[in-house]
Amino acid sequence: LGDSKAFTYLKVTNNELTSFPFSKNWKHLETLDLTQNKIHQDISTNLASLSSMKDLLLSNNFFYGSLPNSIKYLDRVERIYLDHNNLLGTIP
Repeated sequence: LGDSKAFTYLKVTNNELTSFPFSKNWKHLETLDLTQNKIHQDISTNLASLSSMKDLLLSNNFFYGSLPNSIKYLDRVERIYLDHNNLLGTIP
């Protein structure tokens, strides 16, 4: 997955993933669904580089930290689901 640039949809839900390698190369990814895993990592990891993102579905994990200010530059986003994580702070 790391350097793949072609896919637009990635759904890896209801697994036991404990981390996920967000890639800066996913310029065409429109939907990322990692719902219902056990991902324990900082939420800000490379999110701003997902410039085509429409649906960012990260509910029911263990993401932590604060949403980076750069998330407001994801101007194509239609849905962001972050419920049931360990996030802090405000939404930029």
